[in-house]
Amino acid sequence: MLSQKKNNIEKQNKREVRKNHGRIRSKNYDRLNTLLKQLQCMPLDQQQAEVERLKDFDKLYIEARLELLPSFGRKSSRLIERLIPRVMFKSKRINLIASAYGQHTTFVATDNTIVAISKGLIRKKNLESDIISLSVLKNGMLIAGTRFYLYVILQEGLQIVSHIPIEYVYLVSISSDETQIVAISHTTITTLQIEDGALHVINTHELPHPHVTSCLWSPEGTHLIMGCRDGVIVTCTVLMEDIVKIPFHTDMITLKWLSSDTIISAGHDSRLGVWNFQNGQLFRQVGFRTMSPISSLCVVHEGFIVGTWFRELTVFSYCSGTLREVDCFNCNITQYDLIIGCSAHDDDLMVASWYGSVMRYKLKAI
Repeated sequence: MLSQKKNNIEKQNKREVRKNHGRIRSKNYDRLNTLLKQLQCMPLDQQQAEVERLKDFDKLYIEARLELLPSFGRKSSRLIERLIPRVMFKSKRINLIASAYGQHTTFVATDNTIVAISKGLIRKKNLESDIISLSVLKNGMLIAGTRFYLYVILQEGLQIVSHIPIEYVYLVSISSDETQIVAISHTTITTLQIEDGALHVINTHELPHPHVTSCLWSPEGTHLIMGCRDGVIVTCTVLMEDIVKIPFHTDMITLKWLSSDTIISAGHDSRLGVWNFQNGQLFRQVGFRTMSPISSLCVVHEGFIVGTWFRELTVFSYCSGTLREVDCFNCNITQYDLIIGCSAHDDDLMVASWYGSVMRYKLKAI
């Protein structure tokens, strides 16, 4: 009885602490938004003088709002009333999410099960162990990595085409012509060829840098661009030659292609970078500091990028060399849940949460 009472008291104290933190954050944002409105009414030189007096987070917040969002603050959302989510799927837990190109199909991994969600229909396929990586090909195939095997699976019907024994492949990257893939485990990177749904190992190398969290192929299929947990971006040939390491972020990195020669990088350090990739070299074009860290990225149509962090969705735009924050709002999930990733196809943004919700947002409002 005494231990149960003690546990109840501890839980109540934790709830009170969370409530107090929430009240403090809300008061801080209200104070900063009031200050922002006052600054917007001042002349430019007086604005700059007042901003210089601010410190740390206050200065960062006000600078970002004045330069990028002159007409509204972070707490007010232009999109939230029009982006009404529809819950498409419920499960106990979701690990991964990916969307098929032009087929209105989203695939999620729940432990050892692949679930296909398409126009209200749900199909499932069980594998031998927990699914660690999941990638979608344009030719109607899926690549799924588990603790012991790498699988090729048909999107239609979720039938296994082939598999090859490779352990703990937590990251898969596919070349633009979909003839080769790299499978990354904790210490090695394996290059494989895909022929009629069958996988053939070409070579295996040690990772050029530890803890790779994101990997892209160059359009020509000759180079790899990798983001690592310590914030370093690595470029090298497929044969692991001509290795160049670029320190830019200070924490885990996510990489996505914006166009045929432009890459966007985001990290847990609240920074975004836009890079130009030419002749195997990476050149930074734009640096941008956000108000929140970014755990995953999704590139949608017409130069819009969606970043996620806990329950938060942030929309960015990239046009004519300028990166802007367009909007930010909380996803419709509980306070104990978090977003594990998002994926886009056509006019739908599919968002998956850790405790088993897949929600669809319409992108026409953006």
